[in-house]
Amino acid sequence: MSDEIEEAASPAVTTVRPTLSFETVTFSDGSTLSFEDDEIVVFVGPNNAGKSAALRELQNSVSSPQQLTVISNTKINKIGSGQDLLKYLEQNSLKSGEAPNITYGGIGYNIHHSHMNFFDQHGNFGPVAPFFSTRLATEDRITTSNPAGPIALHQNPPSHPIHLLLMDPELATTVSKHFRRAFGKDLIPFRAGGASYPLLVGSKPEKAEGEDELGKEFVRNLLASTVPLETQGDGMRSFASVMLHVLVADNHSIQFLDEPEAFLHPPQARLLGEYIATERRAKSQLFIATHSTDILDGLLTGNSEKLRIVRIQREDRVNKIRELSREKVLQIANDPLTRYSGVFKGIFYQHVIIAEADSDCLFYSSLLNTKTISGTQQPDVLFIHASGKHRMADLVKTLKALDVPVSVIADIDILSEKPALQKLFEGLGGSWSSIGDH
Repeated sequence: MSDEIEEAASPAVTTVRPTLSFETVTFSDGSTLSFEDDEIVVFVGPNNAGKSAALRELQNSVSSPQQLTVISNTKINKIGSGQDLLKYLEQNSLKSGEAPNITYGGIGYNIHHSHMNFFDQHGNFGPVAPFFSTRLATEDRITTSNPAGPIALHQNPPSHPIHLLLMDPELATTVSKHFRRAFGKDLIPFRAGGASYPLLVGSKPEKAEGEDELGKEFVRNLLASTVPLETQGDGMRSFASVMLHVLVADNHSIQFLDEPEAFLHPPQARLLGEYIATERRAKSQLFIATHSTDILDGLLTGNSEKLRIVRIQREDRVNKIRELSREKVLQIANDPLTRYSGVFKGIFYQHVIIAEADSDCLFYSSLLNTKTISGTQQPDVLFIHASGKHRMADLVKTLKALDVPVSVIADIDILSEKPALQKLFEGLGGSWSSIGDH
């Protein structure tokens, strides 16, 4: 694999953040996609198609060129130089050590003074890569909302997203409002933590006149009405972790989020997708791998104009990709019948069969799942109903646009409705002129 770098002019103001972003990504099937620097790119597809692997490989490609599987090549756009990065870190990071062994730390990164020259190297950003990109993996989802370490508030730069909540009460209020909508409880950073700063879950008490959040009475009431987030269920902790890294932290120009729906019930997953789409603080690229139609629905609700949906499907050792066009994404976002028909579930299956009614789906699904027909292997097939024959062609068109193999079982009376039959036949790839009016 080889990485190409397109270098833009260095920013004139040193406080401007140097950035990296993917300009193009080429997949193992030879397909190349181009990206803007503030888009949300969602990888979907069946199990073991390569979605999570694509996230890992993209993140790894920021560090250095290497042999990859799902991704074959990337072109990265770079703004700034090693000197710009050094100036930015001098002003915006936590410095430790003495010259020439100064280390610059912040949320997700710890960079030695001598490593700035890596930002000037083509395709080998190595130790400075964590400043530009971060990945929130499923296995880390539970613990990354644990208490933050000590900090001299408003004196030292933050090294954890919770520090940002402590220093920005308005942001903390917004995050708590989102958390309450999902779980019915406030999410409160404990300002009187001292050696550590945990998040608390419960009801935030009112402050007495003239009192602040470090006052003895407020702290006593707060501790009496809340519990530490780290003692709560995995769903709450996972939800909070995603909010901290996507809605709160703003120093990365590329973010990777693997299975944000993990540990969440459908309503919370849908809300989280909506928050991700509408409340991101940073102008950054966000790459998501998901198995959840609820996350997709929330993203569509939030900001469909910046949303890219890319389906990955593995065939032998090749990962085939197909993107749903921006026009189709906007059409689906504005069509409740399509969004809630179950058609989006199909992009996570190897094959989809469309029938007219829900009862038809139950009947044919029960037949397919018998050992006589499918043997011992569970078929990776989804049945969805179109609520009548007239919408079947629209569902077919959406699924085929994402390269989902699709079949249709229609009632025989469709033969008496030529327009519906023709639309469906052509939607499945047939040529109506080849059969004429026979």
